[in-house]
Amino acid sequence: MTDPILRAVGLTRAFGGIKAVSDVSIAVRTGSITGILGPNGAGKTTFFNLLTGFTKTGAGEVYLQQERITNLPPHLLARRGLVRTFQLAKPLAGLTVEETVLLPALRVGAGQDRRQARERAAYLLDRVGLAAKAEATSESLTYGDLRRLEIARALMLRPKLLLLDEPFAGLGAGEIETVSQLIHEIRDREEVTVLIIEHKLREFFKLVETVIVMVAGEVVAEGTPAEVVKHPKVLSAYLGERAYEH
Repeated sequence: MTDPILRAVGLTRAFGGIKAVSDVSIAVRTGSITGILGPNGAGKTTFFNLLTGFTKTGAGEVYLQQERITNLPPHLLARRGLVRTFQLAKPLAGLTVEETVLLPALRVGAGQDRRQARERAAYLLDRVGLAAKAEATSESLTYGDLRRLEIARALMLRPKLLLLDEPFAGLGAGEIETVSQLIHEIRDREEVTVLIIEHKLREFFKLVETVIVMVAGEVVAEGTPAEVVKHPKVLSAYLGERAYEH
């Protein structure tokens, strides 16, 4: 069996005496699309922040391909192949679409010189369907385009593991289908493992293979989508009896 690409062991973080994340341990299988589900306030984004160095842990460890990466800053984690997106997709004022995608490679680097970076930026913009808008300002994009631009920007760093924080937020049905297909292509063609937080349940369950459910900072269930929707703690804490129809 392949070793997990990511392991979190006993991660804990409190704010003002309240534990936002409490003794959370997970393992993410290499090559998978794994989802984290939970109600508002469950600690999902804080957990992402702990994994990616944006928030320091109170206790616990994080390992990426067997290397201890606990509390490393985000730019060093990006160089090791751990990259994330954020809940809100925002344009970078004054930058074109191409410049926005190039920026991570120029700031963080990924073994690319400027020529290689431009070639990869062009390739990624084509992959996400934004090649025709390369010279447009990022501020002129629709929200759906911004979501795809954010994913292209993250891929610029050639991640091994990509963490997506609510990539369907603010999107219509057609845009969700496009982004969902893109995520599958990222996993299959780019060979990137994906860990995703999402609230749009029907689309989420179609996309992921394994679901980890958090409630009040703790993991209460883990399994396939079909398994977790039947879990008593999931039904009572989040989904409700009619939230998911088979």
